[in-house]
Amino acid sequence: MGGEIMQDISTAQGLRTHLAGYLSATKASIILRVSSGRHWIVVDAVLPDGNIVIRDPAAKHSSIVTAEQLNSRRPTGSAVFSFEEKKQ
Repeated sequence: MGGEIMQDISTAQGLRTHLAGYLSATKASIILRVSSGRHWIVVDAVLPDGNIVIRDPAAKHSSIVTAEQLNSRRPTGSAVFSFEEKKQ
C-alpha cells in the first residue's frame, strides 16, 4: 500500500521513532522515497542502538546508517508499506 508518513520526520529523532513504529506495526520493510523524491530505498529495521538498516538499489548492498545520515538523504514521507493479510 502506498501512502505518506503523516508524522513529522523532519528531524533524525522523528524519523527514527516513526520508522520504528511503522516497522513494528507492519512487520515488513518500508520502501521510502528520498533525495527530494528522485530515489527510493528499502528500510529493513531500526536497531536497538538507534541505527537503521537500509538497502539502496544504487549501492547494491545493505548498510547500517545513523538516523542523521538517513535524514540527510531528505526523505519525502512517501512510502510503500506491507501489511499482514487479515484472516476472515
